[in-house]
Amino acid sequence: MIIENVNVSQIRGKTRLTADIIFRGRQRESLYYEVESRYRNFVTQDATPFLITLLIPCMKLGENIVVRGTVSHKLLHAIEKIMHLLISWNLGLKKVMIEVSKTRKGNLSTTNIGIFFSGGVDSYSTFLKQKRSSGGKISHLIFIRGFDIRLDDKALYARVLSQIEKVSRKEGICLITVRTNARMMTDRYVEWDYAHGAVLAGIAAALRGGFEKIFISGGMEYAALRPYGIHPDLDPLWSTEPTSILHDGCDDTRFEKIAKYISKSGTALQTLRVCWRNKKGQYNCCECEKCLRTMLSLLNAGVLFKSRTFPKPINNRKLSKLPLRSNEVRYFQENLDILVQNKKYPEVAQSIARCIARYHAGQEHRSLFRKAREELALLDRRYLNSQIFFMLSRKGFI
Repeated sequence: MIIENVNVSQIRGKTRLTADIIFRGRQRESLYYEVESRYRNFVTQDATPFLITLLIPCMKLGENIVVRGTVSHKLLHAIEKIMHLLISWNLGLKKVMIEVSKTRKGNLSTTNIGIFFSGGVDSYSTFLKQKRSSGGKISHLIFIRGFDIRLDDKALYARVLSQIEKVSRKEGICLITVRTNARMMTDRYVEWDYAHGAVLAGIAAALRGGFEKIFISGGMEYAALRPYGIHPDLDPLWSTEPTSILHDGCDDTRFEKIAKYISKSGTALQTLRVCWRNKKGQYNCCECEKCLRTMLSLLNAGVLFKSRTFPKPINNRKLSKLPLRSNEVRYFQENLDILVQNKKYPEVAQSIARCIARYHAGQEHRSLFRKAREELALLDRRYLNSQIFFMLSRKGFI
C-alpha cells in the first residue's frame, strides 16, 4: 500500500487533511479527516494519521507500506512494538515492512486535554471522572461523524450532535466535530472491533497540533480484557511527540461507571446514548443488547426513571429472549447478581436469568448460525459498505 500526496485544504469553512491511498490491485482513493476551520491550527500536515489508521488493514492483507511523506518519529519507533502486540492476539495479522521518506519530532506548548466523546457510558464516565480529578480537566470533546454514525445518516447525526452540543454548553467546554471516511476504507479489510481504536488514534494524530493529551475510553474492566481495537496495552503506543494518548476505563465495570458517575450527572441522564442499531432512526431503541444492559444498570442505580433518552420500559419478554454473545454475558450476570442481592424487581431478575440460561443452552447451535451470519456480514461490509445491515436496521428488522 502507498500513502502519498498528503495535503491540507480549506473547503466551505472546513479544514481537510487528505492523502491518496493505493492498495495493491485497487485504484487510487482518498482518505480524509475534516474539522471546522477555527481548529485548522490543530491539524498537522503529515502522513502519521494515515499510517496509524491503515496499519491493521495492511497487516491483515500482508501488504507492505510505503509512505511518501513525513511520519512522527515517536510513532514510527513504536510501530515494531505495536505489530508485535497485534500479532500476539492471533487475529490473523502479519508483520509488514514500512518504508518512510522521513520522520519529524514536534514540540508543543499547549495544555489542552481532549476526549473522544460519543455520549456513551464509557466516554461519559471518563469525562466525569476527570472533572473530579486534580490531574487536569478536559478542555475539548471530540465527536466523530463516520465512526458509529454513517456519513450518509444525516438525520441521526444531527440529532446526536444537538445532544453533544448541549453537553458542551452545559459543561462549558469546547466541541470539535470531526468528519472522516476512515471506516468506509477499513471495513473492507478488517472487523470494526479491531480497527476502531486505530481510527481514533489516527484522528488524535491528525489533531496533535492542539493537544497535550487525548483520552480514549475503553469498555472493558481488567478482568474482562481481550484482544480489541481499544485496549490499555495498545492505545498509549499510538502516541506522538506532542500528544499522549491515554486509555481509561479498566478500573470500573459498566455498572460501576453508571453508579459512580452517570447516575450523579443530570446532563448525562438527559443525553446518554448507547444504541448502535438505532432501529428506525431512534436515539436509543431500548430493545437491543446494548440498550438493555445499560437500562438494567440504570435500574440498579435507581435512576432509570430519570434517564430521558430511554423512553420505553424494560420489556421482560424481549429481555428473556435476547440473544447474547460470550463477551456480553458478564453485563447481564452483574446486573442479575445486584438485583438478587437487593431483592428488587423479581420479574426483571427472572428475565435476565432466562436470558443467560438460553445463552448457555444454545451455545453449540448458535455458534454455527453465528458463523454463517458473520460470513454474510463480512461480504456486506467488504463489498457493500454494510448497506444491507444499515437498511435492515433502519427499517427495524434487526
